[in-house]
Amino acid sequence: MTEQMFTLGARQKKVIGVLSALLLATVAWAAYRALTKSPMDAFVLGFEGILTLCGLTGLLLVWGRFRDGPGLALALIALAVVVCTGLGLVSQQFAARQVARSPWFLGRFALALGFAGVGAWTVLARDGRSAKAARQGVIWLGLGLVMVAGVAVAWKVWTPQGTAMKVGAITALMVAGVALVAFISVGVDLVIHAFEYGRLDRQATSVPGSPAPMPKSPAGAGQEPSGSTT
Repeated sequence: MTEQMFTLGARQKKVIGVLSALLLATVAWAAYRALTKSPMDAFVLGFEGILTLCGLTGLLLVWGRFRDGPGLALALIALAVVVCTGLGLVSQQFAARQVARSPWFLGRFALALGFAGVGAWTVLARDGRSAKAARQGVIWLGLGLVMVAGVAVAWKVWTPQGTAMKVGAITALMVAGVALVAFISVGVDLVIHAFEYGRLDRQATSVPGSPAPMPKSPAGAGQEPSGSTT
């Protein structure tokens, strides 16, 4: 494993740079609106100040200032974008449904998904086993979602008649529930393993060509025998 596998690739840096520049541009626009508002919106300014630090952190990642934990850093940036944007709208008396439907929130949410996606890409690209485990996990989770959708549709369009039909429907629902839990459990476990394969500390212990630790020599080994020779 080479040193390049521990750093961001060129394409990843380009994407992070674009996302960070877009985030800082939206911060500048939101800060201008908060400053020119009467009275000045101090809460929005505070939240946008946090997002300014997030955008600068993304640029510092692109410039190679931070090398440890880029995946986690990008995930935290994504979380901060969602939380700060949502709280900024709440401070302006937006209701929860209005926040979820706000074009401003949806645009920022898309930015957050971009940061989170690049973070996941960064981790999964370190080990060839990660992509396989992630694909399998997504398939299992997809099967679980299909099962949920099927049960929801059947529950809505079909009404069992008679005792035997009701017992059969309840039994089928219980079986589907057990299968759903199994599908989700397997899928989540595989996704977790996919990210586990990309951990830097796991890889650092298995870098080919790294010097092995020197074994401790027993007491007295390598020492000259006592006494003089004639």
